[in-house]
Amino acid sequence: MTIDALSIVADAAVAAKKSEMTSTAAKERNIRAWQPVDIAGLLAAGLEDLETTVLARTDGFKLFYPGKVHSVFGESGSMKTWMALLAAVQEIQADHRVMYIDYEDSPNAVLRRLKLFGLTDEQLIGYFEYRHPNARIDDDVRASLKKTIEDSTEHPFTLVIIDAVTEIMAAHGWKTNHSEDVATFYADIGKWFADLGPAVVTIDHVSKAKEEGGNSQTGSQHKKAGIDGASYRIEPKEWGGKGRHGKSHIVNCKDRNGAVDADTPRNKVVGILNVKSNPITFAVEAWIDKPDAAVVTLAPATSVPTNSVSESVLRSMHRFAKKLQQTTLPNGFSKTELVNMADDVKTARAKKLAAVDILKAKGCLVESGNGSKLKVGVDYKSESDIWAEENGLG
Repeated sequence: MTIDALSIVADAAVAAKKSEMTSTAAKERNIRAWQPVDIAGLLAAGLEDLETTVLARTDGFKLFYPGKVHSVFGESGSMKTWMALLAAVQEIQADHRVMYIDYEDSPNAVLRRLKLFGLTDEQLIGYFEYRHPNARIDDDVRASLKKTIEDSTEHPFTLVIIDAVTEIMAAHGWKTNHSEDVATFYADIGKWFADLGPAVVTIDHVSKAKEEGGNSQTGSQHKKAGIDGASYRIEPKEWGGKGRHGKSHIVNCKDRNGAVDADTPRNKVVGILNVKSNPITFAVEAWIDKPDAAVVTLAPATSVPTNSVSESVLRSMHRFAKKLQQTTLPNGFSKTELVNMADDVKTARAKKLAAVDILKAKGCLVESGNGSKLKVGVDYKSESDIWAEENGLG
């Protein structure tokens, strides 16, 4: 058999599996979709606007709706997973149960983070359900999941976290850039869980496409349509890690129900995520502050997308800044001085300017004096450096 013939056979097998897997779920979804709405029940309930109930800021306002699907997305190291885990911690501390469906990390890494938050073994055993399937959700799994959630009445499941969208879609043979596959994911998995009552939070990556500036979800348009709760972009502002205090902006990108938009206009910062690691014990404190009204700038002020600046340029710019401070300008230097003098860094000026902004966001360059000068801060580390060093705790 030729390679082309083998490829055709393989594609046909994948399509058959997808069809078999989704047929029953699709039938169930169609049956649910065509059930008459309980108008009497809705009228009796008073037609109240849906309010957010999960993940509180320090002022008490919450970010996630019950029974709805949400998206938390950002670049690697933006602390998006820490944000989802903060929601889990808050729910567990309220004696609610949380289900974490993990296609990306490992149970050790997730449990280690939750222990750093201060959760006890008893809390984790009693209120946190972790699933690491790396496999499709079939009808038998659905029946088991539904029973687990519906039978937990004394301590209900109020939160389901799915980490991460790209990986779970790949496990099901779905592609993130195919509108039908994206719609199937949200209907058959995201909204299926949400229909059982919990707030569903999906963790996702940002697109690396240059035309999107690395600032939106992969397959963003289709995924955005699938969110019936709220969608948040997480933008790192101060790099975190062991023994450090990381900060990220939480940007309101979409709200289908109005409570979030009423608090914070669309495309503005709805909260400032803080993840503070004790430099000795590495114990973690995390919270979300309400931003000041002055916080309106969401992205680094640069003429090129930050994701187009290579690791080698960032390393070279930081290395040159250290040399400049050690030999020529010990009291600091301006952004313009650094860029103008970095002749050995062979890249466009716009990318040098963007590199400075990234290094500032990471704490590798810090403002000095009245803010007009820069000085060298912490050593530059790439995302892979941070990941390896912190063993999954970045």
